[in-house]
Amino acid sequence: METKRKLPLLGASVITIVVVYLIFKYLAPYISMLIVGKDRPLPLPGTLMFIYMVLTLLGLGIFISTSDQKIDEFKRPLVNFLKGGQSGIHGIFRTTLLILLPFLVGWGVYARTAPSVKPPVMIRVQHPTLPGKFEPMINPMREPDE
Repeated sequence: METKRKLPLLGASVITIVVVYLIFKYLAPYISMLIVGKDRPLPLPGTLMFIYMVLTLLGLGIFISTSDQKIDEFKRPLVNFLKGGQSGIHGIFRTTLLILLPFLVGWGVYARTAPSVKPPVMIRVQHPTLPGKFEPMINPMREPDE
């Protein structure tokens, strides 16, 4: 009897997140274009994309946490990866990832928070001078008569 190899729950979760993202990023604009009858794709706003991805993550979290067996199956690859003990290509991949990941996160944080050295977008416009017909006028409130 042939045993069917099952996709690990962690892998299925990652694939689900990627597929949902690709559907909403690339397929949904074309579907909305057909529904509305426009000649161009109508992209989803970033906030709506964020909401859909959060709902996807929440749904996966609820699905995984429905039983202890699913939780154990989900975290087994993560625990095995972090424990170490692998040799060959798995050990090299683990070491490389654990060294590069903090640097990549640090670089991303720095790139988003570091001030940029760009010239201003517009040249500063100073307040215009008074037209000539208003120059001889005197402000009566400057030297009030008492």
